[in-house]
Amino acid sequence: MKKRVNKIALCGCILWSLNGNVFAAEVSKSVYYRLQKVDKLLAAKSYAAAEKYLHQGLKSRLSNYENAVLYRSLAAVFAAQKNYSEAIIWSKKCLKRNALGSTAKQKLLFSLGQYYLSNQQQAEAWKIFQTWNKKNSDPKPKTAMFLANIFSQQHEYTTALNLVKSAIKATSKPPQAWMQLQLALSYKVKDYTSVLMVLEQQLHAEPNNKANWQQLSDAYFNAKNYQQAASIKHLAYQRGFIVSESELIDLTKLFLQAGTPHKAAQFLQQAFTQKTVSQTKDNLELLAEAWLQAKEDLQAKTILDQVIQIKPSAVAYEKLAQIYSRQKNWQLAVQFFLKSLELDKFQQQGDSYLLMGVSYFNLRKASQAENAFEQAILYPHTAILAQQWLSYLNK
Repeated sequence: MKKRVNKIALCGCILWSLNGNVFAAEVSKSVYYRLQKVDKLLAAKSYAAAEKYLHQGLKSRLSNYENAVLYRSLAAVFAAQKNYSEAIIWSKKCLKRNALGSTAKQKLLFSLGQYYLSNQQQAEAWKIFQTWNKKNSDPKPKTAMFLANIFSQQHEYTTALNLVKSAIKATSKPPQAWMQLQLALSYKVKDYTSVLMVLEQQLHAEPNNKANWQQLSDAYFNAKNYQQAASIKHLAYQRGFIVSESELIDLTKLFLQAGTPHKAAQFLQQAFTQKTVSQTKDNLELLAEAWLQAKEDLQAKTILDQVIQIKPSAVAYEKLAQIYSRQKNWQLAVQFFLKSLELDKFQQQGDSYLLMGVSYFNLRKASQAENAFEQAILYPHTAILAQQWLSYLNK
């Protein structure tokens, strides 16, 4: 009849027994019982007695493996007392014996790294954790999170993020702190897919938290998905989270950036009507820009006339000039371009110089047109068109 094999854990040591009799190939019976006794002393926090008992055991005739096991137990006794210097010494003695199995050796190396860390020897700890991580590709979740924090402190953000992801994947309900670390690390490495995943999970869990809506919108913005960023922020507005004037203006600008100028104009016009946004010069200019981008020249002109009544503005004159240029009213276009330049430089410099050149050309004022095109050629986005016009003029 086969005898039952039991697995016994003592002081972090894994021993195999056969009906209570330890295999001679591992440790002798006397060492086994000594480790049992030490285990009880540690449980009772009788550290001095445990230390003395282990030192007595080291005086016996021992195998290489038995020495290693007792050294490791001594390291554990000192670590329990927060005497990390001694814990380091005995751990290194154990490793020097090169008697532990692969798994036991990796566990001790990890403990040694922790001892170094607790002993304020960060450089030594870092070397060990780097090596340990390379040889242990699938650590347990809590171990992975511990390492993630270590790697993050060393600015190894990609490795840290991979560790966090593996920990979260292996945990049914990961703590919020783990999700926050994943979020922070994802921002560090610009992994916006991971950022969005975490933020969407947070928003689903806490839909009444305004910060979650803001963070998700910002993340889409950073990922250059302006339409989704605007949609998320607009949903936040509909839920009552976007209320201040500055927030409403930001949402208007986001609609513009998302390529939806009609929505931007209608949204801001409604805010004016509801008196949630004041009709200042800057806000009216923003509304005019929205109508201009939406190709609604009549509405834009009406708003720009309001701006000029409040205070003559270089921006308002420039936008009116663009409208007249689009309508091929070259005389008024030039007139308003010049009015704008009297007050300040063009806001849309290359575009406005190009349009002014076209206006002068259609008025058959070649010299002024050439001067305007020479200014437009200084700006990258209008340089090619301006050069083509100059080439045409100089034929």
